[in-house]
Formats: sequence, structure tokens, C-alpha cells
Amino acid sequence: MQTNTTRDKTIDFIKGILILFVILGHTTLGLTDMYSFDDTMNGITNVIYSFHMPCFIAVSGFLYREYVRNASQGISSRIGHKSFNILLPYVMISVIYWMIKFALSNLLREPLSVSSLISIPWKPIEIFWYLYALFLIYCVAYMADYVFARLLPHFKNKMELLFVLFFIIALTSYGRFHYVGFNYIACFQMYFYLGCLIKKWLDKLDNRYAVLSGLPPV
Repeated sequence: MQTNTTRDKTIDFIKGILILFVILGHTTLGLTDMYSFDDTMNGITNVIYSFHMPCFIAVSGFLYREYVRNASQGISSRIGHKSFNILLPYVMISVIYWMIKFALSNLLREPLSVSSLISIPWKPIEIFWYLYALFLIYCVAYMADYVFARLLPHFKNKMELLFVLFFIIALTSYGRFHYVGFNYIACFQMYFYLGCLIKKWLDKLDNRYAVLSGLPPV
């Protein structure tokens, strides 16, 4: 497998800005829980939470579009790779986090129970939901690639179709599943494909610019 190893500093900059919004969002949410504020603080919190995590997912989709264009791995290899890079750290960090909070349960307002440790495979602990959701989103993307490669290998609008499909799922099915993993997919998968589409559209613009300027297309 050969991939593009050039690091895009623009993506790093976007991630840095989003991390700052995550910090700001958690800060405003904590202050709102502790103190009485007017509607302005609640409004700021709601605005931040409306876009910062969808943007993180979209960035992952943007990078995924570049990855699948260069990668030659099969579905099992891809899922195994993500299991090592995302799922394993998710489990390890969740267990360590649980141990610390369980040991300090007498000092916390919301201590963790033993059941929360057992349910890590299907119910993430607090902030670690993102790693869990991201792994599931990648798995769905890999399976969709596998299906399209065999059923519709020459179909050119796969990303558009998947975005519309998961947009409809988000409107009709989000919050209706007992298993939280399905709700994560219903909520965020469309943003993943939105990131894929943005990458696809930017590549087309770059190619058109290259043709007009006489340069070789990307």
C-alpha cells in the first residue's frame, strides 16, 4: 500500500481550532451546570455543540477520501487496522479512566459503577464516545466500499448517494435505537460523507484549474 505521506497543515490548523471549540464548549457547559447564567451562555454552548463534533467527523471523511484513493487493502485489513488504531486505545483509556474515577468515587459528584466498566464494549464512558463512534463510522464506510466495489464498480456518485442515504437516516431514525452505536451512525455518518464530498469537489476544482493552466491534473 502506498499513501500520500505529505502532512496537510491546513487540516492540522482546522483540527486545532476545533479542539479549542471543544475546550470552550466543555467549559461553558460546566459553568452553566455550576452557576446561574442568562440565556447568552446557554446559547453559546448550544451553538458550539451544534457544529464542533460534526466538523471533526467531516475532517475524518475528508482524509478518508484521500486514503481510499491510494489504498489497496481489503475490508478485513482495514477494519483490523482501525481496531488497532482506534478500538484498542478506546478500551485501554476507558478502563484506566474508569479505574481512576472508581478509586476517587467518594470525591466525585457522579461516580462510576462496576456496570459501566462491563458495558464499555457497547456503551462508552462519557467523553470516550467519540472514539467508539469514529470506529463504527469507519466500519460502515469500509462495508459500503466493499458493497459498491462488487455490485456497482463503475458507479461514479457513490459518495453523493451515501450522503443522501444517511441524511435521510439522520432525519428519520436518530435516537430511536436502543443500542447507542446505531444512534452514533445515524447522527454522524452523513457528516463523514460530507467530508468525503468536500474532498471530491476540491479535487475536481484542482483538476479543472490544472487543465486551464496547462498543468498535469492531480
